[in-house]
Amino acid sequence: MANINNHNEACLILGIDTDGAREIWKSAYRSKCQMYHPDVLPENDPDREINIENYMLAKEAYEFLEKEYETAGAGGSMVQKEKLQAPVVKAPKVMGSAPVPGASTAMEKRRARKKADEKAKQNKEQRYKELLEKGKKIRQEEKEKRILDEIRWLRVAEIIRNVMAEDAKRRTAEENLTEIIKSKQ
Repeated sequence: MANINNHNEACLILGIDTDGAREIWKSAYRSKCQMYHPDVLPENDPDREINIENYMLAKEAYEFLEKEYETAGAGGSMVQKEKLQAPVVKAPKVMGSAPVPGASTAMEKRRARKKADEKAKQNKEQRYKELLEKGKKIRQEEKEKRILDEIRWLRVAEIIRNVMAEDAKRRTAEENLTEIIKSKQ
């Protein structure tokens, strides 16, 4: 489990702005649960483990935010609690000006989500390649086993043929011997 160390990290995991209200992070947590909860995921999903990890991470982020909220209410100042409750209206960015600090994290969230999606896609492709290789290896082993079985059966057939040939020679020799004995009598 990853330890969440600060408010910003918890908000990033839930995919919300750092100045979002308590209701916003509750809603974000619920939506993550609907997507990643182990009871919702199919058993044969190849990404099941990753999705469960995402769920656990979202749960940990939500618990961190709730604990932070309770701490602000119990021992913290009322200003801290109000900051956690009330959404802050952001100043719009003016074209050509420097970005307003903390004004837009939506772009960062999209980048982070895109990066996570790419990583998940790479992991999925890697698992697919591994499964293909494993399948090829199993088919190759089965093919080798069939070939070895065929070789064994050919050896058995050759042994039977040799035994039959020796038996035929022995019979021929016995018949010749009997004829010689009969002709001498």
